[in-house]
Amino acid sequence: MTTDTFPKLVSKTFTLPSHPSTTYNIAGVAKGAGMIAPNMGTLLGIICTDTAINQPALQMLSRRAVGRSFNSISVDGEMSTNDTIIILANGAGTPTDGTVKSINHTEDDDAKVFGKVLSDVMEELARLVVRDGEGATKFVTIHVNTDMGSKFANAVGKRIGRSMLVKTALYGRDANWGRILSALGDLRDVVPEKVSVGLGRVVKESDNVKTTDLEEVRLVENGQPLEVNEEEITKLIEMEEIHIMIRIVQGGLAMKKKARKDYRFWTCDLSHDYVTINGDYRT
Repeated sequence: MTTDTFPKLVSKTFTLPSHPSTTYNIAGVAKGAGMIAPNMGTLLGIICTDTAINQPALQMLSRRAVGRSFNSISVDGEMSTNDTIIILANGAGTPTDGTVKSINHTEDDDAKVFGKVLSDVMEELARLVVRDGEGATKFVTIHVNTDMGSKFANAVGKRIGRSMLVKTALYGRDANWGRILSALGDLRDVVPEKVSVGLGRVVKESDNVKTTDLEEVRLVENGQPLEVNEEEITKLIEMEEIHIMIRIVQGGLAMKKKARKDYRFWTCDLSHDYVTINGDYRT
């Protein structure tokens, strides 16, 4: 730990459809609080499991999980020189009677269950990294609802999550939706008239972000500002956990090719403390 303020550890137990009587284990640790931007992860992470799985299947499932977790976060938009996420599987949890075979394909039932568990562990670790962002005072989830596919959605989340103007507005408790729209303006495939922006209000608490119910307070509808209750949106932007809701539904050929889905990206605000930490820091 250098500028980390707490250790980051996630562990889970699970079973596989082919052998429900066997309990498997997975645990992961991650180190990182600054120089965090999505391009592999810009941090150090090690995940271990006693599941029996061959290398090609593990590598494929790991790449999918990294894309949905460590490659979907940003603290300061900076990348480090030692990005590493390592996944180790030793097969030690396999019964000695040989009734369980190694996972050899990425699409069978066992692989789907293992892939989800792996993604959940990586996502929890990635969110912990953002929560511990250097000088951060707010944890921000950017929800992107679009029919343009995952790469486009990630680009949208990344552009907003790495915008210094957006991040400083969040720190200053300013619900400045203009900064969000301007950040998206340099993405080639974004049509301003198709963009809607809102803030999410939690209406049902949950330990799992995936199942948290949100009610949206819409600020912009199809590129046009809406009349809003300033007191209401100020309360939302003052919360420690902020949900930014983006909807970009292009329609036409995009709608025909890809179903409309929800994607998430995690970031934090940029505070005076971040400048203090990195203005007087030498390894």
